[in-house]
Amino acid sequence: MGSIPSQVLSSEKEQDSLPGKRAFSTEEVGSERSPRTLLLCGFHVQLNPGRNQARRAEARGGEDLRKKSTHNSTKGDGGSESRVCYTKLLCPLLSFRHHSTHPEALQMLSLENGTMTAEFLLVGFSDHPEIQHLLFAMFFSIYSVTLMGNLGMILLITISSPLHTPMYFFLLMLSLVDACYSSVIAPKLLVNLIFDEKTISYNGCAAQLYFFCFMVDTESFLLAAMAYDRYIAICNPMLYTVIMSKRVCCQLALGAFLGGTMSSIIHTTNTFLLAFCSTEINHFFCDITPLFSLSCTDTYVHDIILVVFASLVEAICLLTVLLSYVCIIAAILKTGSAEGRRKGFSTCASHLTVVTIYHGTLIFIYLRPSVGHSMAIDRVTSVFYTLIIPMLNPLIYSLRNKDVKNAFRKIIYQKRLS
Repeated sequence: MGSIPSQVLSSEKEQDSLPGKRAFSTEEVGSERSPRTLLLCGFHVQLNPGRNQARRAEARGGEDLRKKSTHNSTKGDGGSESRVCYTKLLCPLLSFRHHSTHPEALQMLSLENGTMTAEFLLVGFSDHPEIQHLLFAMFFSIYSVTLMGNLGMILLITISSPLHTPMYFFLLMLSLVDACYSSVIAPKLLVNLIFDEKTISYNGCAAQLYFFCFMVDTESFLLAAMAYDRYIAICNPMLYTVIMSKRVCCQLALGAFLGGTMSSIIHTTNTFLLAFCSTEINHFFCDITPLFSLSCTDTYVHDIILVVFASLVEAICLLTVLLSYVCIIAAILKTGSAEGRRKGFSTCASHLTVVTIYHGTLIFIYLRPSVGHSMAIDRVTSVFYTLIIPMLNPLIYSLRNKDVKNAFRKIIYQKRLS
């Protein structure tokens, strides 16, 4: 099967470098701990290679291999080595560490046919059990308003022909992202608030982080595209319909989704390459910073990757927004009439409000110094940008937009007549 992993041979070095987490050798795998349990990639794993080999042998009808696997599973030190070599095929980053889990934390418990399963415990707001039901009612109301507002905006733009313009095409995309964005976080949060089982599977956690990062970065790129659209509308009104054609709008939207996909893949991969020593996530969803805090190893390189790519996305989007609005403000100030200036600023006010709130919150969460982080403050801030902002966006665009209000009144009037 192969030689014993180097991590096992250098267990004493790991003991020095990891205070409080005692390393153990291959003999300890079979004696001190359960003979079928070891720590694989930061989690406790139950192994029974003899039984798995026997099952495969039975399926193939190989009696010789079944006898050999039975012999390996019953012998002493050789069986331990067999277990170690078996796991080497499954995780190149294999490390053996002594780890006592929290009583409520869920562990990686099974390994069947090469498939790993694990569960994380989402602590969330469980440190305040007296307000769990109040939080549920509040978050459920916010989530309901978010879905109704964003889905209503999508329906209104779709059926109202006066809103079939580039500006409202991007607003439709933004409402779609906001509805999905909130749905990635809110349902699991609501379930955890009313049930004692506050767990999420390893794969579910990775999927939640992936779609969360995808929605966040896609929304950033969409807001940048909307700023460019406003720049063309105000600075080049005569060429607006030519420049912002349907093809260009679709390309910008597609670019936003592709940018979100690439960024999400990078952040999710960067996070789940870590070896986790604990299963308790001190947050109400799988976010990057709380997962970093569970790592057994130094996260310096991972922190650098996070800051570099998050800063790159923010720089591209904010630079596009700032340049667009510098040109917009310059063009508005050149307008002779006060009415023209008022109309120009009114056109951009909603978008500028959303951009300021959204990017300000993201910068506060992900690009501030890691020293002195308060997870309680991070949780409150995360509620704001995962639940509140998706709810506010359709309200801001509808309450401050005459076209949207007129289209809504027209539809209501037509329904009454019919």
